[in-house]
Amino acid sequence: MAKKITPVWFDNEFPNWKKNVIGGFRAFVTGFIGVLATQLITADMGKITTGEFWLNAILIGGVSGGLIYLGKWLRDKFFESPIAQKMPI
Repeated sequence: MAKKITPVWFDNEFPNWKKNVIGGFRAFVTGFIGVLATQLITADMGKITTGEFWLNAILIGGVSGGLIYLGKWLRDKFFESPIAQKMPI
């Protein structure tokens, strides 16, 4: 298995909490856009203006983004583990 090497300036400028926040936000946005696109395809014009429509998009996008980032975090945290590298999430 290849070694994961990052530049020294990257580790100094971006602590772990900042990397996790950025990665979590990226995963949430990805999940939110996918859910919103699916809901917009199947929704009618009356439902788009309701708060329930947008709340569902945010909640489902947050859950799917959280699962995406959980898989990425586990692969980064346990880089040497072959089990973590083969996880489907």
